[in-house]
Amino acid sequence: CLHLGDMSSTCRQRTHKIKNNLESIMNHSRLHQKLHIVRHIIIRYDSLNSLASN
Repeated sequence: CLHLGDMSSTCRQRTHKIKNNLESIMNHSRLHQKLHIVRHIIIRYDSLNSLASN
């Protein structure tokens, strides 16, 4: 039989794991946005360079 303390600790661990997963997903999406912006800047920079060379 599980005691109430064991239940709460496992529940806390599970919610903590879910929270960590959510945070990592959020960080990943943020990183993805940054990479997208950087790629955009690089593409724009390349197009400017090609225009300047022409």
